[in-house]
Amino acid sequence: MAADTSPTTGLAFYSGGWQDVAALARALKIGNGKMSQINQEVVNFYQEMVDREIDSALSVLYQTPFLPKGVVSPADGTTSYAYPGELTYISRQWAIGLLCLSEFQNLDPNESTAASSAISEAKHRLFALSRPTARLRGQEMKSRVSLTYPPAFQPLLPTELEN
Repeated sequence: MAADTSPTTGLAFYSGGWQDVAALARALKIGNGKMSQINQEVVNFYQEMVDREIDSALSVLYQTPFLPKGVVSPADGTTSYAYPGELTYISRQWAIGLLCLSEFQNLDPNESTAASSAISEAKHRLFALSRPTARLRGQEMKSRVSLTYPPAFQPLLPTELEN
């Protein structure tokens, strides 16, 4: 398995590199002694888990797995490939929340609350992406009714369930 590549899809993780997720753990002010436990294999495990959850939640609306799309820089004309920003944000928040709650059992209440709220926010944003008014830029939508029915004319999705 190449660095920061999903073994299931062969594509990069939605959340980016494992250092990006580890940097968020530092932002939650997890202690340096606890941060030494975080390595690439541990972070990649949670990244893979989150990516498959996102794929299963949005597979009704979009072709999954999501593909990175080319973005041309207006300054120099170079093309870089990235996932839509909302997808990246959701996967990073969810992965760091799972990482903190699972790997660090003795977090103080403020850190534990921050990790739980990161997961909750990620799930709410993921649900918002399943609404008819939200679209992931550059991703191919599926029709829920039939193959010839345009996605814009489909009936509304059910409301979000409370946790």
